[in-house]
Amino acid sequence: MLLLFIFTGKINQKVIYIFFYLIRKEKLIIILNLSILKNYIIYGFKNISFNILGISMYSLDVFIVSYFLDSISIAYYVIAGSLVKITWFLVDNAGTVIFPKFIKNIQNNNDTFKIINVINQFSLLITVLLIVLFIFFGKDFLTVIYKPDYQKAYLATIILLLGSPGMVIYKLYSRYFASKNSFRMLYYSLIISIILNVILNFVLIPHWGIEGAAFSSFVSYWFCGLFIAANSNNKILNLFNYNESKKLILKNILLK
Repeated sequence: MLLLFIFTGKINQKVIYIFFYLIRKEKLIIILNLSILKNYIIYGFKNISFNILGISMYSLDVFIVSYFLDSISIAYYVIAGSLVKITWFLVDNAGTVIFPKFIKNIQNNNDTFKIINVINQFSLLITVLLIVLFIFFGKDFLTVIYKPDYQKAYLATIILLLGSPGMVIYKLYSRYFASKNSFRMLYYSLIISIILNVILNFVLIPHWGIEGAAFSSFVSYWFCGLFIAANSNNKILNLFNYNESKKLILKNILLK
């Protein structure tokens, strides 16, 4: 039922986007061209499919936690997961902005990879800063925003934060592969990661509780990100090479 709801919502969203795009471009006549319409539908279906898999990637663990643990533990874990998703805000919005540029650079992978590397590096710096802040002030934050009992989500949140950069890498590369209309590697990375996540959850949650669920997500996030990065033409180490970021800062800020 949940997947059906997500699937229906994604279809409605894509239909609305396409409809208003065609109105703006005055290309409603394109609907009468079945071959072009078929290409839109196929691309939309691929996009919706990997979006559903992506949502499952960080939603299934909640259902597994509910299978093993009580409702209070579920609340703690949901809070931890929600806080971690805040760290994806930058890359989600940046991905939306840079997607058209990826399409324009479809024949120039070097420029695309430079963009991916720089955004990943800035996102990693922000994540490290948030981890440090949460280590020192996380318990106070959970107490003030929620209740003292929610300090039990502290360790799970830190574990998920440590896994967050892996998901950031995946999100950036998903835009790259989508711009090339190449979804196969996205499917592989997500399906394998989901299977890995489910197996680890069933093994670790009975022993470690929500920390076991968090560690399962930590492993699957990093596997997903590094797997898809390894199957591109970009070297994984370039994701963490800050030379490009330094050049960008010098070019656009210090030299102005």
